[in-house]
Amino acid sequence: MNGVAMNRVIVGGDVLDIMTVAMYAEPLVIYRELVQNAADAIERAIGANLIGEADGRIEIELETSNRTIVVRDNGYGLPNDDFEAQMLAVGASAKRGGNLRGFRGIGRLAGVGHFKEIAFRSRSAGDERVMEVRWDSLFVQSALTSETVSSLESVITGATTFRQYNATDEPGHFFEVKLVGARRLPDDRLFSAFRIAQYLSQVAPIGFAPDFSQGAKIRAEMERRTALLEVSLFVSGKPVYKPYCDSVAIKRDRVSIIKSVEFVEVPSGDQGLSAFGWIAHTDYQGAFNQESLVRGLRVRTGNMQIGGDTILSCVFPEERFNSWAIGEFHVFDGRIRPNARRDAFEPGIAVDDLHNKLAPYGAAIARQCRLESRRRNVTKKARLLREQAAALENVLRGRRGELVASARAALAGELTTSIRSLQELEDDLNESAKHDLRQADVTARKMLANGRRRKASRLNPRSRGQLDIILWLFQAGKIDLIEPALRSVKAIENER
Repeated sequence: MNGVAMNRVIVGGDVLDIMTVAMYAEPLVIYRELVQNAADAIERAIGANLIGEADGRIEIELETSNRTIVVRDNGYGLPNDDFEAQMLAVGASAKRGGNLRGFRGIGRLAGVGHFKEIAFRSRSAGDERVMEVRWDSLFVQSALTSETVSSLESVITGATTFRQYNATDEPGHFFEVKLVGARRLPDDRLFSAFRIAQYLSQVAPIGFAPDFSQGAKIRAEMERRTALLEVSLFVSGKPVYKPYCDSVAIKRDRVSIIKSVEFVEVPSGDQGLSAFGWIAHTDYQGAFNQESLVRGLRVRTGNMQIGGDTILSCVFPEERFNSWAIGEFHVFDGRIRPNARRDAFEPGIAVDDLHNKLAPYGAAIARQCRLESRRRNVTKKARLLREQAAALENVLRGRRGELVASARAALAGELTTSIRSLQELEDDLNESAKHDLRQADVTARKMLANGRRRKASRLNPRSRGQLDIILWLFQAGKIDLIEPALRSVKAIENER
């Protein structure tokens, strides 16, 4: 190159650390990457007529004796002739350029920093032998922490051991990953069947739980627009489904009900579909609990979730309203590409266009949140007015005197003003609120009728001061203190 001698390019072993351990902040991502590769293999097996569309299966088993995780699928498998080349490739996936979920060739090694050893076994239809490669993770970690700089090639060569054998009792096509010697994290999430299933229920390409009443409708609408892969996923023998259900927790003592779903088509510039999704409509009682696992509008490609529950927060006028929403959008536009960590999309015009087209839906959800919040406040105030009116009637019942009569009239006026102000918000009143206001109004009218028999002007200065105190207590919501204030009425009036 212009007569300048070029030295041989050397790629250091630290690249392996950057592309695996340092790439993922959440250790559970290891399982997502393995399930993602398994889903691609299952889809290929379906295309080759090796299994039916509903027969894809991924099993995750925990072996407590040596803290080992086994992930196995019944997908296409790796042919014997391709096994060694693909298992040694780092960042050079053979799936690049297709529509498959994994295409960077690094995800299968995400567990290098969290397990002592990783073993991969596979064979494809027609192969007589099972191929196996073992990665010594401890060797990798030792090489990466050594003061001597090692090349990527030397690290991989030193860490891997290949073997092959005839298998008479193995499936005709499969892929298996054995993760040996899981690290003990503080919450032991890497070796917790519950945590693994909980995480994968959100990200894996699986179906809705049978008891989610909207699930069949959503799936039918999706299948009208695209082929949707749903695999059967089992963790420790138990099936895993998406976590959506008819009632979703807001707080420990309060849930919100999914009443219906709205389907949304997002067009692309070529008159096709950029994305298709659904938005659940609830009673919008508040932000959903993060532990519910369903809050926020989510995004999927190939039915694998990208990012978390905040990936579409930007389409709302205020990001907080995303936590009031439930829904999923499946992206079809190939220009919208997940980044290497799959926690967001690579920036681009197509991503901006998707956000802009979803913004009206975010605004509509925000408006509904505000509307329902206002309605709840009105309903709460109406109920409070009815309770206040009943409490006042109970406090004043049987009492006589000019101050009491004046208090009745003044308090009835306060109640009536509050009732009328709420009645003006007719659109926000439900039947419960209307009933409460009618009850409060009846009580206020009775109080006013009794209170008109006396005039406040006939009260002495101390009684008028006492009346002011009573009105202040009512306005402050301290009705329980009005009765003690009235106990001295007779003594004050006797001083006249």
